[in-house]
Amino acid sequence: MKYAVMDIGSNSVRLMISGGGVSYKLSEITRLALGMGGGSIREEQADKTVSALSRFLSRAKEERADKIYCFATSAVRTANNGAEFTARIKRELGLTVDVLSEEEEAEAGCLGALSGKDGGVIDIGGGSTEIQVMLGGRRLYAKSVPVGAVRVTDACGQNEALADRFIKEKLARFGEIPKAAYTAIGGTAINLAAMLSELKEYDPKRTDGYIIERERLFGIKRRLYELTPAERAKLSGLQRGREEIIAAGAGILCAVMSLAGANSVTVSEKDNLEGYLKRKIKCQEEQTL
Repeated sequence: MKYAVMDIGSNSVRLMISGGGVSYKLSEITRLALGMGGGSIREEQADKTVSALSRFLSRAKEERADKIYCFATSAVRTANNGAEFTARIKRELGLTVDVLSEEEEAEAGCLGALSGKDGGVIDIGGGSTEIQVMLGGRRLYAKSVPVGAVRVTDACGQNEALADRFIKEKLARFGEIPKAAYTAIGGTAINLAAMLSELKEYDPKRTDGYIIERERLFGIKRRLYELTPAERAKLSGLQRGREEIIAAGAGILCAVMSLAGANSVTVSEKDNLEGYLKRKIKCQEEQTL
């Protein structure tokens, strides 16, 4: 059985092809959450996202995927016109979008990254940040806060001090976070790992399992804010299109690590795409029993 899973995120749209001896991911930055201060998805960002989904749908069909799934997270979940946007996708592409709740998003990320093992997961997206901790196979802590790299950049621009205050205020909603061995997932974590490794070309084998130490993270965060977005775009390891939001993403990870008392985090290439697919397969198996 071959599967195609699409993730409509706040900053990017992603495709995962899995099964039949094939496994890979593709990503396109569409900045869906850009300018959502007013609560609605902008037409331009919606158009870019639908176009990306159309290309990924064609790719899934070329791969002869037996099942095609599509889910959305923070931007669509919180948008005033989220239902209108998903209806458009259904009408134009024939895709039914599963809009994940905050809890479902956190669970998918945790399932993908930990595969049932104990530990904590930090998922920094464009529109929200999720933290979940598993202990003894049970959920010890799980919470999502609607603050991500795109939202912080929209609110604070490239002002480090302003962003730090904004992030600290918003993340206070996490309250007391349990201590755990934390795994970081999402574009921010992967790009920071690639930058710290100074990768000339993206290599998931190099970023998966990379350990980001707190001291080095705070150092690269300061450096990113000292550079303009155009200067950041020239840095090795940074995915083009992330130069405007990567500093905010680094700032969020710095703040979360401080709250959790974590000296390091381990980056995982496996995330909510894998977790969502595992959940769907499990549901299919239960239905056949």
